[in-house]
Amino acid sequence: MSGNVWTDTWERQSLDLFKSLIRIDTSNPPGNEAEAARYIRRKLEERGIGSICFEPEPGRANVIAKLGSGSKPSIVLLSHLDVVSADSSQWSHPPFEAHEEDGVIYGRGTLDTKQLTAMQLTAFLMLKEHEESLDRTIYFVATADEETGSRLGMEKVVEAFPELQEDGYVISEGGGFPLLLNGRNMILCAAGEKGVCKISIRAEGGSGHASCPPDNQAIFKLSDALGKLAGYKFPKKYTELSRNFILETGLSPDSKKIVESTYNNLLQYMLYDGLMINDVRVGERSNVIPGSATAEIEFRVLPGTTSDDVGQLMKKLMRGIDAEWTIVSFEDGYESSIDNELLTLFEENCLTFGLDTKLVPFLALGRTDGRFMGPYTDRIYGFSPTLLEDHFAAVLQRVHQHDERISRDSYLFGAKVLTKTLMDLCVH
Repeated sequence: MSGNVWTDTWERQSLDLFKSLIRIDTSNPPGNEAEAARYIRRKLEERGIGSICFEPEPGRANVIAKLGSGSKPSIVLLSHLDVVSADSSQWSHPPFEAHEEDGVIYGRGTLDTKQLTAMQLTAFLMLKEHEESLDRTIYFVATADEETGSRLGMEKVVEAFPELQEDGYVISEGGGFPLLLNGRNMILCAAGEKGVCKISIRAEGGSGHASCPPDNQAIFKLSDALGKLAGYKFPKKYTELSRNFILETGLSPDSKKIVESTYNNLLQYMLYDGLMINDVRVGERSNVIPGSATAEIEFRVLPGTTSDDVGQLMKKLMRGIDAEWTIVSFEDGYESSIDNELLTLFEENCLTFGLDTKLVPFLALGRTDGRFMGPYTDRIYGFSPTLLEDHFAAVLQRVHQHDERISRDSYLFGAKVLTKTLMDLCVH
């Protein structure tokens, strides 16, 4: 970005975009992303940018817009419009009011991910002013339904718009939060996600009245299966991402330091597969012994782990257990390149706007819409940069919680960094 492109006018407009989006209640369920989509499309239309509203179901709206063309790798700006619900009685300020106090903006979605939508929309509108000089294609994609699995959002969008299935850059959620570690400023950039394997386990046994319980109860068999799974110690596994993370942060895979527990927990997440028990069902009446019992479990596995790998582990662990299991679904994890011009610009432009920091790629916590781009490109990054007052440990305590908030300066910092990075990358 050359000259005084980022002006006071742009700052006010960007803040207005952000606060306006927060004030639109898109709690999912039910979603109601259509109102937010209409607002975004009006802002795009005001700048002469066409857009598409894609609704797999009425009211569940996804917005797709496009600028530029050229042979260079495309860029997809990806965020989601829906938010988790908020109990206003537990908030210091109404969750859909965008109340600002002492330089802090309160509201559901301020960190997940209406801040990213507004940052990306700001950058996209700025790029429109330089449309004739763009030397690659940039897509703006704001989706529905991410908070409940993306069935009506990115899962459908990527199928309906095959032009998004390119080997380009994707800027999504999950990173951009700074940390101060061992006296050094760092900023995290999500560059991968774990895969998910869902498995159903079923045990059959004798049924009857509770006053005369049979010996071979299904619940005991299911308990044996779950106990075997819960007691399994996953082996440590290194990937390129985790090795680089260790080198950059200086954290030890075997560290037990309490003061760094947040970051050591993050490192452990990057080194081990995990298991969650999502649901157990053992009958509906307290005085009747059910003849069957079922459980739904979920493996979170490091990139590179396959469905066959999980199947072999289940065969090993369930040997001798009187229960049947079935793999219900499997989603691959992914790991992106950690050496390219986009990451270099992210780091350089953090410094440009006042944050002298080292960019550190990491494995994102949880799952994002970026996973749907994993089959097409190895350049998917979660990055909505903030300042130190909104550091990684603090953000973890605010996302999906009461009084979700971000500082005004952090939001503007992120909008400036993303805007300048895209200008540097896209304007010839």
